[in-house]
Amino acid sequence: MSISKGTLGALNELRIAVNLLSLGRQVFRSLSPNGPADLIAVKGRTILKVQVKSSLNGQYTNLRQGNNDLLAIVSAGEIRYRAKTRKVARMFPSCGIARPPKK
Repeated sequence: MSISKGTLGALNELRIAVNLLSLGRQVFRSLSPNGPADLIAVKGRTILKVQVKSSLNGQYTNLRQGNNDLLAIVSAGEIRYRAKTRKVARMFPSCGIARPPKK
């Protein structure tokens, strides 16, 4: 029996939420499946919109984060972060810079 894409996406969102909680952030999930961000991560006065993606083929470079501050990628049991700006990238260990959204 296989897991649906929606269930896999929800599991990955929870996995990223747990990871962000372990990094000292408060995490809130979107109530709407059509919201602009999957998660909101808060620490002090810093509020970050987080987009969660699953990469089944291990490809990280072409994933886009839209207008969110942080892209969280789950692939083969591994979590990677890509940030919109260098300031956000410095907040997370081994975080790179994401590609800008298409115009």
